Amino acid sequence: MQKRNNDFLKKGVVGICIFSTVTIYGTDYYVATSGSGTTCNASTPCDLSTALNNASDGDRIALAAGTYTGSGDNVVELTKGISLYGGWDGNNPPSINPDKYITTISGENERRVIEVNGTGISLVLDGLHIVDGNATGLGGYTAYGITYDVGGGIFVEEANVSIENCVIEHNVAGYNDSKGGGVFLHYSDGRVENSVIRYNTTETGGGISIIGGSASVLDSRITNNDSTGGGGGGGIYCYNGLHLISKNLIADNNTSTYGGGINIATNSAVLENNLILRNRADMEGGGIHLWYNNTRLVNNIVVQNYSDGNGGGIWASGSDTKLVHMTVADNENEGVYLDKAGSTDCNMTLINTIITGEKVGLYIADGSHASLEGTLFWNNFTNINLTGSATVDPGSVTVTGNPAFRDPANGDYHITGFSAAIDAGVDAGVTEDIDGDPRPIGSKYDIGADETQRSTLAPLYYLLF
Repeated sequence: MQKRNNDFLKKGVVGICIFSTVTIYGTDYYVATSGSGTTCNASTPCDLSTALNNASDGDRIALAAGTYTGSGDNVVELTKGISLYGGWDGNNPPSINPDKYITTISGENERRVIEVNGTGISLVLDGLHIVDGNATGLGGYTAYGITYDVGGGIFVEEANVSIENCVIEHNVAGYNDSKGGGVFLHYSDGRVENSVIRYNTTETGGGISIIGGSASVLDSRITNNDSTGGGGGGGIYCYNGLHLISKNLIADNNTSTYGGGINIATNSAVLENNLILRNRADMEGGGIHLWYNNTRLVNNIVVQNYSDGNGGGIWASGSDTKLVHMTVADNENEGVYLDKAGSTDCNMTLINTIITGEKVGLYIADGSHASLEGTLFWNNFTNINLTGSATVDPGSVTVTGNPAFRDPANGDYHITGFSAAIDAGVDAGVTEDIDGDPRPIGSKYDIGADETQRSTLAPLYYLLF
């Protein structure tokens, strides 16, 4: 065994994911699919089960390229702070490149891939392909007398896990009473970062399900996941916690109930700088579904989502929600839909938000209220629809004009220099846009998620057209 005194990580790429150099002190273990013995160093690697049995808190295991399988309920079960790194080149001195040396841990469609169960432990899962997990019948989470199968790919129970630079795909938690097809985090303050979560299936939270804690989902691609019912959340489901969802692509996810892209229930969350594209809900909230929460949404683009029911873009019920510098466009039915939940009213503040290409831009149902400032409406069949005792405060700045997106047919909703959104907004205290560009560029703030460079052709354009 080799004591940790040098950093064996090198920069590499996993899909969209950038590997960064880190330092963790402890013992390094080296594993190969053909490994044997108990030495577990870079010259004579051991098998994965041996390394897991020998390692202690603070140690880490480097896995060579290949596919690792197991028996029992989980391929890997971690109850200590042992970190796993994929992409070892198999050489000594060792080098890590998970893009070149693909490391796969497979549940073979028979068992969960990774379970982490240790209150307060901290560890890293980095550069791994987590595939073909199946948690059907394994349980893991009980609430209100119901036991749920959870985490087909990764199940984390009260541990702080950093899941970085991983590909998590084709995992199943189950189809009835199940949560977290790809990842299930329960009372974890961990994070999913720079990862790809796709083609996972379960009843609630097809890609990721988060219950409690303060977990984050950052800089990742959550695509083509399915929720078959329950609480919905084709891409992501969040319940009862304070969560950050930032700088992600959330696209082409589906649910038979609520929140094709994201469902956030009884929760406080921040959604910022996400592209939420082409998600579908059979019932409500094609892009985003908000229920009994006070989520803050900043610099998100919510476009081309679909719902058979209400709120193709965003559906909010019984919530007190704030939308700032949002772009909501080309969704089926309503762009934004507000409704009561039981006797609880829904209130929403919209500042510097573009709503365009919708059947109804903003639908405010009986008992709900919206406050607007710096809103740009364009090309909606109806901009605002009020029912019953619903009310709206239109604010002092309302803009009508073409937002002039760059290439909406291909999902590019940056505004161009011809946009009516340029310099039309108010100061909402947001100093960067969805791309990290500064706000404002020029003397005033642009409406929507994008702050764009000024074009000297814009005045001529408006004169001609």
